[in-house]
Amino acid sequence: MIRLDWSVPRETVAKVLAAGGSLDYRSRPRLRTHAAVLVPIVGQRPGACDDEPVALAVKHLTEALCGRTDMGLVAMAEAVEVLLDVVEPRGSLDHP
Repeated sequence: MIRLDWSVPRETVAKVLAAGGSLDYRSRPRLRTHAAVLVPIVGQRPGACDDEPVALAVKHLTEALCGRTDMGLVAMAEAVEVLLDVVEPRGSLDHP
């Protein structure tokens, strides 16, 4: 099994949430890239989308990635954070 390093997406999320959404022009493309990687991974995990916050994060990020909605930067960061917690829960051996 391939182990992925989720430190960069977590760092991006932390920066966006700390700044309240007022960051440089690279923040939105970075979050969109992280979302594009995370949505299919989480969608393939059995039972992952049974949890309402995860299902909503997947739904909203999918709509934003397809251009059906314009998701705010902070909302996108929060949704990406929810998906990160599915693939690498806080307090796990991989995430301090």
